[in-house]
Amino acid sequence: MDTTDLKAIEAKLLGLRYQAGEVPHVDDCGVYAFFITNPAALSGVTVNAAGLLYVGMTESCLDVRNHFTHQHSGFSSLRRTLGALLKQELALQAIPRATGRSLKDIENYRFTEKNEVQLTEWMTKHLAYTFAVAAGKEVVRVEDRLIKTMQPPLNLNRWPNPQGKHLRALRDVCRDEARRLTAERSGGVMTVPSKLKQKGAEPELATGWPVSKVATCMNKGDSTSLVKFLRKRYEERFLNPLRTLMSAPDHRLGYGFSIMALCSLLIESLQSYRDGLPTTYQGEYGKLAHFNPPAAFEVPTQERKNGKQAFQDFFSLPQHKALFPDVDGGIFHDAIRNGLLHQAQTKSGWTIRTGQSRLWDAHKKIVDRNKFTDALTRAFNQYLEELNLAAWDAEIWKRARRKLWWLMKLSA
Repeated sequence: MDTTDLKAIEAKLLGLRYQAGEVPHVDDCGVYAFFITNPAALSGVTVNAAGLLYVGMTESCLDVRNHFTHQHSGFSSLRRTLGALLKQELALQAIPRATGRSLKDIENYRFTEKNEVQLTEWMTKHLAYTFAVAAGKEVVRVEDRLIKTMQPPLNLNRWPNPQGKHLRALRDVCRDEARRLTAERSGGVMTVPSKLKQKGAEPELATGWPVSKVATCMNKGDSTSLVKFLRKRYEERFLNPLRTLMSAPDHRLGYGFSIMALCSLLIESLQSYRDGLPTTYQGEYGKLAHFNPPAAFEVPTQERKNGKQAFQDFFSLPQHKALFPDVDGGIFHDAIRNGLLHQAQTKSGWTIRTGQSRLWDAHKKIVDRNKFTDALTRAFNQYLEELNLAAWDAEIWKRARRKLWWLMKLSA
């Protein structure tokens, strides 16, 4: 197709326009465009003098892409963007396109039946439509070139749309709403794909504790068994290795680094259970969004913490102040935790020793690894006892369940 033909199609799109009830039947492929008849009716987006909003194409039949008559917005990018712009004005509620848990059904959200009628009525009142027939083999290329030259603001791809970031953010609000509804429909129940339940395929979170077993306890509200699971998991991963290191024949020859590194990991993990956090790295939450957590297991932005905050909170708890007298969580994080885990050395002059009169000596910058490990073991046991004594709907269990849900999701 040459430039003259393209200009002719563009001129046709900018020419005769149809209202919703005037759209003629066209059983051909081609390109089409939607215009706003009164720009003041659609705040949040800027249009050109012609009022152009959107350009699209079809390789089958123009009737199929008549967005006025679409049953819902799940298969109409134009309607989804319009709905996102009008969400507050029309009080629209975004829902998944279908009843499954497919990410596509969430990304390509729709609105409730009542809302879809409202959106159609708004479009009928404020939009106009036009079209141009184009050869099937050319129509994709024609649409692409028209989007680049005409620059319709509701086309979010194939041209450097300056309003694209704002419009995508509005659509993300709708996607999040649809995602939350999907999660709520599941009732927060944790399921494990059947293929993972095959022998040898399902991850074990502790010996004798495959993901499905932990999930069953969660779904039944079996707090007693979950406490047993946590004890088993942490004995195997932290406490037994710590005892092995501390009782090894040469344990005085540099084992302190390994001991305190394990202690640092245990503190961060233990505090994450108290806070119900899947991570202490803020940048990871964007990647975690695709897991579509039920509302009970979403982590509100204001509750998210970084690693240093987790350590400060751990050592600030009243029960921990008694176990770890004078320990400063910020200093421990920077000088001990970060030093050991990032560079295999302590920082700021701190040393790790045994046989000290005090667990933590801020003046001499010494931490006694044995006293510290003993105190941390008691802190872990105290936490499990708190869980044993608490009701299933208590805040400590709500946060522990949130952490457990993420543990299973990230493991399975």
